Formats: sequence, structure tokens, C-alpha cells
Amino acid sequence: MLESRAAESSTAPAVAGRAPAESASSQPPSAFLAAVEQRIATALAAPFEARAARLVAGAGTRLALAGGAKRARPLLVETLAQLARLPRSTVVDFAAAVELVHTASLLHDDVVDAADTRRGDATANALWGNPVAVLAGDLVLTRALAVLRPHGLAVVGKAIDIVDEMTRAVAIEVLGRGDADFTLAQWRTMAVGKTGALFGFGAWLVAGQPERAARFERALRHLGVAFQIADDLADLTTDPQKNREGGLQDLGARNPSFAVMWGLDHAAPALREALRAFWADAQAPREAAVMLARDLVAAGVIAAGSEAAREEIRAAREALAPELGSAAVKQVLGWAEALVRLPSARRA
Repeated sequence: MLESRAAESSTAPAVAGRAPAESASSQPPSAFLAAVEQRIATALAAPFEARAARLVAGAGTRLALAGGAKRARPLLVETLAQLARLPRSTVVDFAAAVELVHTASLLHDDVVDAADTRRGDATANALWGNPVAVLAGDLVLTRALAVLRPHGLAVVGKAIDIVDEMTRAVAIEVLGRGDADFTLAQWRTMAVGKTGALFGFGAWLVAGQPERAARFERALRHLGVAFQIADDLADLTTDPQKNREGGLQDLGARNPSFAVMWGLDHAAPALREALRAFWADAQAPREAAVMLARDLVAAGVIAAGSEAAREEIRAAREALAPELGSAAVKQVLGWAEALVRLPSARRA
């Protein structure tokens, strides 16, 4: 899943400083996000006459504009756009398109996962069934491409490549469920595709020049992996104050996650065998998952995840070296550094 039902630690960057009037950065984050959400609403609105079409569009709009969304991707887009000083309307379009692609992926993920809730609310598939949820995801995705279409074929082509990569990565995840031989290296490849790719796409859109676009995309792909590590480790907590979904979603679904793959690669033999036995038993009780989560935390998975995330941030910092003095990059890296503290995943 591109956005965990567990993680609450991923606060997106706020906008610091002022930029010229034509820049989106001249407005505070709340005003920018309001503009993005209005663009999303406009993109998903249409004079649908058929009840079925209205239902599909409504299901997409419900998730796209639901409360509880962190909007990390639009805010990262807005922050990095300060450097290229793009017109506000362009940045709003780009941020809205990235969030629409993300929303489409969530609608499809919830069907694949047979998920009943997201962000504490019922999923579209739980409310209206899989056909409506799948069609809503398709509609939201096509509207994302429609938002990008006025910005040129190169932009639309890049979006298609990103969606292709995301789809392949999620296929790897789904087919890797319950596979105890799935490695940590394979997990990282999957994380780059399902999370890092969309982060990188947003950065590519607003970089303003080809050389910087390549570096920005590379950097944000690394930060997307750090985000995914934090997401996966946050899933280990069952504290209802920190995890609205109750935690252990990845363990329960046998999803390849950083925590489990690290345990299978690096934990003591007894824990590795316990993980393998749990992975092989689709009927294992939740109590077994709770114990495994506690054992993984005791074995040092949080520290290992923090270090792995720091390594991703170091790689991102290298890619952003020419802009390290800018307020925008400092903000983005500050947000990334907050991820490695992983406050919501310290206790299962």
C-alpha cells in the first residue's frame, strides 16, 4: 500500500520564507492545499447523468478529498517548486495530479488488500463493492492525466511511465505475500517502485530544468523509500492512540515489509523460524502477530530501520548537493530527518 493505515509520523514540510508573487510559495500551506483540493474537486466533477457514473465519480472524490490525508506529496511538490519559481497555477496542477495518482492507487490497493477501512473510514470497496472501487480508481487516474495534458506530452508520458512502475511494484508485493524467501533487497526494489517513484515524479515535475529534474527525482525516490520504511515500522504498533487501524496490517496480510524482511534476513535463528512459521500459516491468530511484532522490536528492527532510512536520506542529500543552501531543500531534508525518529513505531 502506498499509504499505510498505520503511520502518523510523516508530517509533511511546511513552507518557509517568501517567494515572488507568481510563485505558489507566496501563500501559506493551508491556502496552497485549499487550492490543490479545489483543483482535485474540479478535475473529478462532471455533469454525469447516469446514476452509476455519479456513484463511481463520488467514490473517487470521497477518498481524494477525505479528511485525515497527510498531503505529504503535494506539500513536497509545493516546497521544491520554490526553486524553479513556477507559476502558481502550474504548481497547483502538478500537486493535484500527483495526489490524484496516489488516490487512484489507494482505491485499487484497497480492493487488492480486501481492506475494510482506511484512515479510520470505510473503504469504497467496503461501501459499494469492488467494481465501483476499481472503476473509481480508473476514473481518478484518467483525471490525473487530464490535469497534466495541458502541460505537454512529455509530462503525460512521464506520468504513464510512473504508473507503469507503480503497478509492477505492487504486483511484486502481492505475489510476494507469504514468501519467506523474499529478501530485504527485493523489498527495497519494491519500495522504490510503489512509493519512491511517485515522490520522485512530483519532484521531477517542478525542478524546472532537465539536469536538476534528474537529481530531484533521484533524491525524492530515496526519500520515498525512507517514508516507506517509517510506514512499515509504524505498522508494528498496536497503540490505538498512534494507530487508528490497530496495527499489524502487514503481518496479518503477510505483506512483504521492511520489518519482516529484516527479521528474516538478520534476526536470531529462533525469531527467523517463528517468522517463517507464521508466514506459512494463513490462519495464525492475531496474538501470534502481536508477539512477533514485540520480538522484532526487541531484536532491534527500529534501530535498523532508522539507520536504513538515514542511508536513504544521505543518498538524497548527495543528489541535492547544489541546492543544500536553499530554504526549500532544508525543509524537505528536515521532514525526512523527522521520519527516522519513528516515534509511532517504538512500541508494539
